[in-house]
Amino acid sequence: MELQQIKPKRTRRTSLICNVCGDTARGMNFDVIT
Repeated sequence: MELQQIKPKRTRRTSLICNVCGDTARGMNFDVIT
């Protein structure tokens, strides 16, 4: 249950960073995640 709580938080945080950095950062982040 703890992991489930951390997962959504992490995804939300990453989405926020992508939005702040821009589309370029999103592409870079996607490459790192995959």
